[in-house]
Amino acid sequence: MATRRAQRSHGDGLGRETERTVRALVSRTCEWCGREMPYSGRGRPRRYCSQAHRQRAYELRTALARRDADRAAGRARGAEEPVREVVRETVVRTVTRTVRGPVVERPVEVERPVVPTRAREVQAVLEDAADAVMAGRIPHWDHRRLWQGVARLMAALDATHPGGVDTLARRR
Repeated sequence: MATRRAQRSHGDGLGRETERTVRALVSRTCEWCGREMPYSGRGRPRRYCSQAHRQRAYELRTALARRDADRAAGRARGAEEPVREVVRETVVRTVTRTVRGPVVERPVEVERPVVPTRAREVQAVLEDAADAVMAGRIPHWDHRRLWQGVARLMAALDATHPGGVDTLARRR
């Protein structure tokens, strides 16, 4: 609030005239978005309408200060300096030729893994599979196949072992 006083004397001797002007802030606009904010008359007037706008202004000020410091130190390019790009261009040419001749069919041989025939070897394979499942090396969408293989092995043991799988489970 500012006050200005002026005194005038009239030459006719009738008295003095006093004039006083009072200035008071009524509202101000946000420094970020320009929205008008009323001023209550108490404390320092607000500069921003919200904490978010205050934070944005801070980030902009500090980013500009960092950019200017980097330019002064030579770590950043100037605004007038062009951006340079390095482009690698590769041309790939594929030529296909058709040659007429006899067709020779070769049988495709699929290598099947060697199936262990000893109980210890089968046990080792099953334990390795269990470790792979626990470690996540065998994805969950393949678990059904593993289950089907184990179920088939259990059915074979039940059919061939004297007394079935129940007697195997009881033995220790």
